[in-house]
Amino acid sequence: MRLKIDRIGHEGDGIAFDNDAIIYIPYTLAGEEIEVEVSGNRGIANEIITLSEERIAPICPKYKICGGCSLQHWREDKVLEWKGAQIKGALSRTGINIDDIKVEAAYESGRRRAKFSAKRIKGELQFGFVGARSHEIIDIDACPILTNNLSNHIPKIRELVRSLTQGNEELGVLVTDCANGIDVEITGLKAISKFNRGELENLARACEIAGIARLTIDGEDAFFRAHPFIKIGAANVELPAGAFLQATQTCEDLIGETMLKWSKGVKRAVDLFAGIGTFSIRLKEIAQTNAYEIHQPSIVALNKAAKAMAGGRTLQGFSRDLFRVPVSPLELKNIDLVVLDPARAGAEAQVKQLARTKIAKIIYISCEATSFARDAKILIDAGYKLKEVKGFDQFAFSTHVEMMGFFVK
Repeated sequence: MRLKIDRIGHEGDGIAFDNDAIIYIPYTLAGEEIEVEVSGNRGIANEIITLSEERIAPICPKYKICGGCSLQHWREDKVLEWKGAQIKGALSRTGINIDDIKVEAAYESGRRRAKFSAKRIKGELQFGFVGARSHEIIDIDACPILTNNLSNHIPKIRELVRSLTQGNEELGVLVTDCANGIDVEITGLKAISKFNRGELENLARACEIAGIARLTIDGEDAFFRAHPFIKIGAANVELPAGAFLQATQTCEDLIGETMLKWSKGVKRAVDLFAGIGTFSIRLKEIAQTNAYEIHQPSIVALNKAAKAMAGGRTLQGFSRDLFRVPVSPLELKNIDLVVLDPARAGAEAQVKQLARTKIAKIIYISCEATSFARDAKILIDAGYKLKEVKGFDQFAFSTHVEMMGFFVK
């Protein structure tokens, strides 16, 4: 069947029409004519007859096989325009109209964290990313979107995992490129307390060979050479197992710079969903800050880093489930600024509390346009003005986009 791609959908697939039926076809671009094999509402392009001028050559030989990237075939400037349109469209669907949103490339440093999958199949270890629209693990030895250090460590991490697996365990392997070494978190193995002496000695040797700073197994320390830390502004912040981290250093720095620009004149601030202090540690330079985060080890790391910092204002972190117990308007009395960076689901309960306050500035950071737009409408309906929205593409070659909005009252 021959079809013409009309536009790109919100999941990055080309959209074509067969009479009134919508067909989604991955790895295609608007204006391209293709020969397609259709099954249900999805198609596979067997041949591209007319190529778009926006098409480029993918940078990775595993593209279309590995499930990590979906837009390597599309020119960067057009991807950034499209991601800006996704944010604008989500806001528009809630009745918020805003001028075109500029999205800035923010992946120059490479992704410093990656989640791999591992499993033995017929005795052979499969280690890599889960394939596109499948459950198959695609073996990889390197990845061009990661930091050089993280990509170069993939073969070493594979051998580490190989030495720890014997049966058919399905493992998750979270690897982070920290300032002082590689941190590895493995889930799916037996508890470290059940390792016998020989297994522990084997584990220690494997970690030394891999050259990693720390290994945790299901949240418990299994090997420790140095406590991994992340640089946030002028601070060295220890990274607890399970802590949230922005995907790229480039994006974190750009958001931090924009936040400080929007925060001029602020004296008292609150950071919600603070993690290890990604933004509150930066705010400490200009404002007295309270930070709230559900993950207690992250708060411990934040407070330790804050105490070690010279100069600046007071920073205190508190462990709190903001979904169940949002910070109330009374607690926010005399606060000039609130910064929040919730997970993909957004922060509806907390935003409803913010809407009841007279806080002059709110900076909302998000990785999900739909929940961002929902929460933005709550603030606007309460009298806030959405002064500016910026986008950051830290998720190279994917459909995801980071955004931040500046609300004033």
